[in-house]
Amino acid sequence: DIKVEILLNEETNNTNIKKLLDNYINENYNNYSRKLFNKDCIKKVFDNDAHFIIIDEEAYRIEHDVVGYQAIGNFNNKEMCKGLINLYANLFSDTCSKN
Repeated sequence: DIKVEILLNEETNNTNIKKLLDNYINENYNNYSRKLFNKDCIKKVFDNDAHFIIIDEEAYRIEHDVVGYQAIGNFNNKEMCKGLINLYANLFSDTCSKN
């Protein structure tokens, strides 16, 4: 089973994004989202806004330029993924985000 957890850094009025979220955020599949309310949690790690994804605890993609869609990624870096997984768990905590 694939579990999808999405952390939103801001609300959006974009209908395409809302449709996408409606498709992925489905309690029947145990998927959910939270909204980041404490931006200091992520600014301790990234200088600017950053989008990132972790896949299979070995692969990651970090979009460091969210306007220009510039990213770095690696498909075999367990140590970096471990750090991102810890960051993600912190961002999903009640200290940084809410339902």
